[in-house]
Amino acid sequence: MKLNGKKYILDLSLPGVGQLFEFERIILERKTKYQHVLIAELKSFGKALFLDGVIQSTQRFEFIYHEALVHPALITHPKPEKILVIGGGEGATIREVLKHNTVKRCVMVDIDKELVEIAMRYLPEFHRGSFYDKRVKLEYMDGGRFIEQCKEKFDVIILDLVDPFRGSPAEHLYSEEFYKKCFERLTSDGILVTQAVTPIFAPEIHRSIYLSLKRVFPIVRPYYTFTPSYLTLWGFILSSKKHDPLSLGMEELERRIKLRGLNGKLKYYEASIHKILFKIPKYIGEILKL
Repeated sequence: MKLNGKKYILDLSLPGVGQLFEFERIILERKTKYQHVLIAELKSFGKALFLDGVIQSTQRFEFIYHEALVHPALITHPKPEKILVIGGGEGATIREVLKHNTVKRCVMVDIDKELVEIAMRYLPEFHRGSFYDKRVKLEYMDGGRFIEQCKEKFDVIILDLVDPFRGSPAEHLYSEEFYKKCFERLTSDGILVTQAVTPIFAPEIHRSIYLSLKRVFPIVRPYYTFTPSYLTLWGFILSSKKHDPLSLGMEELERRIKLRGLNGKLKYYEASIHKILFKIPKYIGEILKL
């Protein structure tokens, strides 16, 4: 759309709220079997990926979301070697996973092969070659079906899915039934982390995800960071069979970050940020009924 002579992309993903992103050019627009894909050069955010009209990642700020999604879970686990990522089509999630020198195998499952191929070609700034790492195995199928058929167990499962709003292709991957199946696919001390939408504009959905996980895992820790690309506070939930992210002190966090070879590789996550992420504002605690 045009406004005052400038070109904008309208994002209506948040309930009751619209966002306008001024863009300079459209790089690619295509309809895959599963979704509408748009890659554009935004005025303030750089190259950006939209799926079905919803902004997913931007070149300038995607590192905040992806570091927040990946590193708290992997650092909480004492030795994450086998990682499963469901979703994550642009490759930035597995990029962060592979920064940990303990990781020996990373399976990424995405239903949309065409989207991944688009990301490989048009979003190198996002994946930075992670798709081609010898530790990575790509699977193209529904995440729920993969979990049902898979016999392998993982130390960490990362759910980097599109939002579970009504009609979303990932809506069934936020259910208690699905989380139970993920629980079975984790090792005895495994950890699951999921993006959990914004508690500001979708508090009911955020609370529903939290309560579903609470019925499956003994340790469930929500955490939050402001994500500029979404222009709001964003939620994540870490669920664990054994390891509690709140039990790690600053000295141990710094030790693990150093031993994993992460020093100098991160732009957002660090020991002090780990502590801040899990500090829940009072009003969000009321949403979750903590």
